[in-house]
Amino acid sequence: MREREVIEIFLGEIGAGRSPLRVGFDDAAAWEFRGKAVVNVDSMTESTDRLPGMTYRQFGRKSVVQGFSDVLAKGARPEAFMIAVGLKRGVSTGEVVQLARGVADGLRELGADFLGGDVGASPEVSLTSVAFGSSEHPVGRGGARPGDVVGVTGYFGWTWVGYRAAFGEVSLPRPLEERAIKAVMEPSPPLPEGEAVGELWEGISSSADSSDGLLRTLEELGAASRVGFEISWLPVEEELLSTLLEMGVNPVDAAFYGGEEYELVLTIRPEFLDEAVKAFESRGVRLMTIGRVIEGEGVWLREGGGGEIRRLRSGGWEHSF
Repeated sequence: MREREVIEIFLGEIGAGRSPLRVGFDDAAAWEFRGKAVVNVDSMTESTDRLPGMTYRQFGRKSVVQGFSDVLAKGARPEAFMIAVGLKRGVSTGEVVQLARGVADGLRELGADFLGGDVGASPEVSLTSVAFGSSEHPVGRGGARPGDVVGVTGYFGWTWVGYRAAFGEVSLPRPLEERAIKAVMEPSPPLPEGEAVGELWEGISSSADSSDGLLRTLEELGAASRVGFEISWLPVEEELLSTLLEMGVNPVDAAFYGGEEYELVLTIRPEFLDEAVKAFESRGVRLMTIGRVIEGEGVWLREGGGGEIRRLRSGGWEHSF
């Protein structure tokens, strides 16, 4: 395929953005935003991120979800998106169409404009995304203080199991396996959760998405805020918890050392907690409290909610080269 053919496929499947400052589908795009710009760059490669059985459409959509997840964690509104597509020799027209349709699926879900990007040759299919958001009051990672409440917007462990199920490393009952693999292949963007963070910016002291795993995310919040965390409740659904125990898997490993859940991990001022819970509920999503911010450093788990406390070993998803 030639570069122009790829561009025409993406434009045909996605369409161009609607910014009033657009200068046409050009090498550079003009974009008008409200408030402060919140920008995130992310990349996906076929060898690292496209699991067995994952379609190119799912791969393209996930690049959008991944790109905007960090933007939404700041409480920002999705605005626009650009993508650089690397294609290997011999890729078919149908595969490129599926990639473009996946990107279109994600942008439609998030309500963001497509502003273009770049196409180039690559040893493997790769997608590098640039997600733009806007916020009057973006929430960072460095505001957590001792006494703040730790909250998460969903359960953990499904992607830990899903990766292993996709590679045939674990065997699960069919309904659980389908749910776990879907969590990896078709993650949900935290759109209503991000809206709630944007509304509650005064009461949310720090926020991040959990794409690198719950433990790694807490460590990053702790390093930025110079605090530690005491976790007193394990956010694993009962259905998955019992299955993990039957498999001989420690639920702590599945909950803390997975990744790509795309849930939000927040610290909340105690006086804002009731308001925060109601704000999330009003959008049809949950906010679950799992612990508190403490002085010091590290992530500490109190077994059984009130038993012995121990520091969790460092870990989570991280690229190696």
